[in-house]
Amino acid sequence: MAALHALEPGSLYAVLNQRGELGSWHWSLFFSDPLRLQQASKLNNKADTTISTGTMYHALNDNPQRQWRFQIDPNRDVVHATQTVLIMKLVDLSYLGTHLEILTALENNMRDVPVEGSVLGRQEFSGRHWFLSAMKSLDEAGFVNCEDVDALEREVIGCALRATARWNVDVEGDKGWGYRWTYAVSQCCS
Repeated sequence: MAALHALEPGSLYAVLNQRGELGSWHWSLFFSDPLRLQQASKLNNKADTTISTGTMYHALNDNPQRQWRFQIDPNRDVVHATQTVLIMKLVDLSYLGTHLEILTALENNMRDVPVEGSVLGRQEFSGRHWFLSAMKSLDEAGFVNCEDVDALEREVIGCALRATARWNVDVEGDKGWGYRWTYAVSQCCS
């Protein structure tokens, strides 16, 4: 079972969700939300230090035309999602300003990332290619230091393969709904 305290306020994460096929994941970026943490703690009347919600950024093609589109999902809970396989910390962005300032800047940057066609010299577009393009864009804008997105891709896939193997074993042996994701910290980004 994953440690529920792993997510840090103001940090950017790669989140991979199981899609049904072995080695096939939905790729997204996730920015943790410390404001939701404070609100949840007040509602529960306790000092809960678990951050599980934030804003998810990803490319989807879930419409009847199968056309790709960029989507922002605020208030997304990745920690308690049953399909989450991997949560990889990429970088702490909290030093860049307030949560709202960083959130706005991230959204402005990611809205410009292409959601169709050839991306980064790859033939077929996918959510993974959008993720890598977004990381390249964030690197160029100074949010992250991640000059080699191919190395990041290999790192995330390697962690996701190991996480999926554990996730599949846990799912088969689990009698209830547990949280089976794996937490990792990127060595390719800072």
